[in-house]
Amino acid sequence: MISAGVNEALSIGVPLADIVPVYQAFGGPPGTAYASWTVPTADQEQTIFPTWGSLVPSPQFDYAYSWGVQSGDVALESDPSLAQVLAQHNSSGGSPPPPPNPPTNAIDTSAGNNTINATKASAGFVISGTTSGIEDGQPVTIDILDSSQVLLDTLKTTDQANSWLVTVTKAQATALSEGIDIVTANVSDQAGNQAMQASVSLTWMTAQPRPQRLPFIKAR
Repeated sequence: MISAGVNEALSIGVPLADIVPVYQAFGGPPGTAYASWTVPTADQEQTIFPTWGSLVPSPQFDYAYSWGVQSGDVALESDPSLAQVLAQHNSSGGSPPPPPNPPTNAIDTSAGNNTINATKASAGFVISGTTSGIEDGQPVTIDILDSSQVLLDTLKTTDQANSWLVTVTKAQATALSEGIDIVTANVSDQAGNQAMQASVSLTWMTAQPRPQRLPFIKAR
């Protein structure tokens, strides 16, 4: 319900910074449409605060409630557990949002099959990846290491629309020796939460094939 209300406000153009959580939580006269309105319990309030915190930055609550009893409602003045939750929220400057889903990062297949032959190396190729939870413009660092974890090259780019790519030039590709290298990619979101390092193995087969020798046939 809270999410639906925020989404509706955003859909009609209300800026996120102007959304203030307000709820009226006291009971109404018996037999009316408002008879079921009650002050939330402490457990309910502990769910309400982080839900708002995940939707609105640093929400400041405007709370309307009854100090008396209406329709059997237990008001704030006689519910120490609820008063404690509200006092803790106020003294902490607001409730922190629940832990976000961690950002993710993955490397796509390179050069069709993660194998770089002489033809592909001479043309250069692209290393790309996809992310989630990463804002546009966040720097991405791509390292190429040999099988002994020795750094061979570093490429840098930025994330755009949850994807990134770098081009390995002909000069860079042909400078790498044959064998199996490891490509890693690292990126963090604006809050400093680092996505798990992505990695993939690339097989380099860039040496030119030796000319085939025909068997020697001695004529009699």
